[in-house]
Amino acid sequence: MEIPVLKQSPVTFRSSDHTYWKGKKELKGITQTLIKRAYPDTYSKPDRYTEEEWQQVLDNAAAKGSVMHETIELYDELGIESDLPELKSYIRIIKENDLQVIATEYVVSDEKHYATAIDKVCMRRSDGAIILIDFKRTYELHTENVTLQQSICKRWFEKLNPGLKVAAIYVLWMRDEQSKFIELRPWADEALDYLKECDLKDEPFDINRLYGDLPVKFASAEDEIAKLELWIKEATERRDMLKEGLYNVMAKYDVKSWTGQRVRLTRTLPTTSEGVDTRRLKEEQPDIFNQYKKVSTRKGSLTITVLKNETQAIEHGTGPSPSV
Repeated sequence: MEIPVLKQSPVTFRSSDHTYWKGKKELKGITQTLIKRAYPDTYSKPDRYTEEEWQQVLDNAAAKGSVMHETIELYDELGIESDLPELKSYIRIIKENDLQVIATEYVVSDEKHYATAIDKVCMRRSDGAIILIDFKRTYELHTENVTLQQSICKRWFEKLNPGLKVAAIYVLWMRDEQSKFIELRPWADEALDYLKECDLKDEPFDINRLYGDLPVKFASAEDEIAKLELWIKEATERRDMLKEGLYNVMAKYDVKSWTGQRVRLTRTLPTTSEGVDTRRLKEEQPDIFNQYKKVSTRKGSLTITVLKNETQAIEHGTGPSPSV
C-alpha cells in the first residue's frame, strides 16, 4: 500500500515555549481553550492538595508524559529501543493492529485562532485507512476530553488534506505496564462549530442549546426501537427455554456434546466459584479495601425500557410510523 503524502500546515510549533505560530500571529492551543470550555472541571484541584502541591503533581505528570513521547519518537525515527514499559506496549499495539506511522506530532489548525499537534498519524497496512492516535499517561483516562481533542484533530486533518479521510480516531493510554487502545466516536461538525463560537465569545458551552429538545428528535425512532426490544425479549425467553430443555435431556443421558448440521451443543458441568463481598469489605475494612481496589473506566451505554402501557399498541402497530 502506497504511503500518502501529507501536506504541511502553515502553522509551526515552537518547542522552546510550546506555542503555535502562523507567521507573526500566535495561535492558541486547544487544551486550555476548546477542551477546557467543554470540560472546565476535569483537572480542577482536589481538596486534599494545596495549590503548590497540585501544580507539582501536574508538573510531574507532564514530565513523565514527555519522556514517554520522546522515547516513542526515538523508536519510530531511529529504531532505538529502551526498557520503558510504555514503549513496549506501544510497539505491541502498533504491530497487533498492523499500523505504519506516517507522521509524528503533525500540526493541524483552523489557521485563524487555534492549533494542536496529532501524536501519531498512522496507516493501516491492510487497507490504507488513516488512523489518528493520541497518547495519554494520566492516572485516570478522561475519555470525553480526548474524544473532543481527537474530533478536532480529525476535522482539521481532513481540511488540510482534502483528498484523505480519517477512518478512525483512537486514544492509546499507557501507564507503566498497563495499556488500553480505544476507538473513539467523533463529535459532529456542528457541535465543534458551536463550541468554537462559545469560546471565541467567551460564553458557556451548553450542548442542549444546540440540539434543543433531544427526545423530539428521537420520537421518529420510538416505534421501531420498541418493536425490536419486544422481539429480542421474546426471542431470548424462547431461546432460554429451549436451552434449559436440551440441557436437561443431555444431563439425563450424560451427553457431553452433540453436533448437528447447523449447531453444536456443548454441556458445561456445574461449578462453584469464590468471590469477595466488596460492599462488606469496604464497610468493615476500608483501609484494606482502598489498598487493593482497582479503578477502571466503564464504557458508556444506553438503557431502553419498553413501557408496559405501550405494549399492546406496539404489538398491534398503532404507534407512530418509523422513519429511520
